[in-house]
Amino acid sequence: MKKIFTILATLAALVCFSNAAKAGIPVIYGNGVEIATLHTLPDSVTLSTFDEDLDDVHVDLGVSFKEFHIFWIPMWTYGDVQYALIDNQNDVYYDISQEFAEEIGPEFGIQIAGPARIPFWHRIGGKLIWGALIVAAAWGAFKGKDDQDEAVTGSEPAEE
Repeated sequence: MKKIFTILATLAALVCFSNAAKAGIPVIYGNGVEIATLHTLPDSVTLSTFDEDLDDVHVDLGVSFKEFHIFWIPMWTYGDVQYALIDNQNDVYYDISQEFAEEIGPEFGIQIAGPARIPFWHRIGGKLIWGALIVAAAWGAFKGKDDQDEAVTGSEPAEE
């Protein structure tokens, strides 16, 4: 039980003390806009393909959304999920409407079915890892307690 409390207290302290980031200690939690590529478009597709006034930079089709993470493992997502054209070289994205995504999808052989969805890793994957870590910590705490109990009660009975 002490191990679980220690782990939870450590995580709470790390989340609460944001001044550590200002002191030069690496930031291990955060939140903000994340982008994820859903479909890689051909190399010939650039921003200027869609609007002549834009740069000639290759883009892919993806989504943008907001996410909170600890140790760079996603905890939860929030806010609107939006289709986006993503410039992966510069980590830049351009939000587009669902209608525009549905319009350009068939042009590049992509089936756009309904509203934008967050990829599995961001939606569920991080929660699975955190759940596994919590279960492993709890199992280790209880297993250690059982081993200590066996050591105390497992002694040889005294001979009469």
